[in-house]
Amino acid sequence: MDKQKLVKEIFETLSKEYETLKEIAETQRSMACEDDMQQEGKYDTRRIEASYLAGAQAKRVQEVEIDIKLLATFTPRDFNNDEEVNLGAIVDVQDEDDGALTTYFLTPCSGGLAIDFEGKKVQMLSINSPLAQEMLRLEKNDIFEFESPSGDKELKVLRIF
Repeated sequence: MDKQKLVKEIFETLSKEYETLKEIAETQRSMACEDDMQQEGKYDTRRIEASYLAGAQAKRVQEVEIDIKLLATFTPRDFNNDEEVNLGAIVDVQDEDDGALTTYFLTPCSGGLAIDFEGKKVQMLSINSPLAQEMLRLEKNDIFEFESPSGDKELKVLRIF
């Protein structure tokens, strides 16, 4: 799997998201300042709610901007299958209970984005996330437990590249 192409695709996806989020944040900000958002009674909180939403949108724009900057300087190396999991690794992990296979790409930026790449769904995983922290330094065939919101999971590292 060509990691440079993967990083480029993630970069392009985040750049598109950034532009969309900027437009949404600007729209929310201008809506919060419109005259028809004036308080009409002491319990009318439209303007306050709109300003909270505009603030949250602006924060998300900043987060994506940081991710884009991190990705612009990120050059992941190739891993041998017998190396330990670390930043830049692509890791195939199998759920020991249901056999579900997930492919993670450990990146320096926030995770959550899933990309269909070369016929495989690749899930970005922040190196700072609890799951990535559990996976660091593991090797092929290592089994580890992870406490997820849906309960404890037993996972096995199948491949590192």
